[in-house]
Amino acid sequence: MTERLLELLDARPGERILELGAGLGEIGELLLPIVGDRGEIVLTDNSPGMLQAAEERIGRAENLTFAVANAESTDFDDGSFDRVVARFALMLVPDVSAGFAEACRVLRPGGRLAFAVWATAPENPWGSTIGRTMLQLGLAEPSEPDAPGPFRLGDPDRLRSLLAASGFGQPRLESVEVEMRYASPAQYWEVTRDLSSMLRAALERLTKPERERFERAVAEALEPYANAGGVSLPGRAWVVRADRT
Repeated sequence: MTERLLELLDARPGERILELGAGLGEIGELLLPIVGDRGEIVLTDNSPGMLQAAEERIGRAENLTFAVANAESTDFDDGSFDRVVARFALMLVPDVSAGFAEACRVLRPGGRLAFAVWATAPENPWGSTIGRTMLQLGLAEPSEPDAPGPFRLGDPDRLRSLLAASGFGQPRLESVEVEMRYASPAQYWEVTRDLSSMLRAALERLTKPERERFERAVAEALEPYANAGGVSLPGRAWVVRADRT
C-alpha cells in the first residue's frame, strides 16, 4: 500500500512536499532521497511528542523540516507545496472537508494530493471485529456517522464528492488489499487493545462475567480467520491521487 501511495504521489527531485499526520515520519523519510538536496520534506502532526519521536528516529537533515500543525489549518502560504501526502491520517481530521480544502490551498496550481484511507468497516474485519462485537452485545453505543474514525472515508463516492468540493480535479482511486497476520488470538487482542482507546475504556468498565462473555464472542468471530499460523484477517484500503485544478 505504501509503495502504491508513493507511486501515485510521483514525487520529483527539487520539489517541496508536505506530509499531513506524519506520525513517525516513515513516508517523509522515504521521500527524502527522491526530492534530493534541492527539495524539501515538511513533516507535520498535531502531536509534538509524535514529531519529536520522528525526529529522533530519522535524525536531522538540511532538506527536512518538522512542524506542529493541524491538518485543517496549517498556516503555510498559499500554493507553497508541489505535493501533499497523507497515510491513514485524513479520516481522523475532525472537519474532513476543511482538511481537504487546506490541502488544496497549500498546493500550487497543478499540484498533487496523494493519500491512503481504509475502506469500509465490513471490508476490514482486522479493525472492525472488536467494535462490531461490542455493539452486538450492547457494550458500546454507535458512533456518529461522520465522527473521526478509521473507516470514516471508506465510501469512494463520498471521497470523490469531498475532493471535488475542495477544488481538486477528477481523482484516481485504487483499491489495495492487505492482510493482518497475528501469531495467535492472544496477540490479536494485545495489538488491538494497544491501538483502540475505545476497547481499553470498555474493558475497564466491564464486570468479570461481561468481559468473559465479550472475549468468547470475539473468539467466535475470529474463528473463520484462524489457520495453522495463527489468525489472518483481511483488509482493504483506498489509495487516492487528486490534482489541484
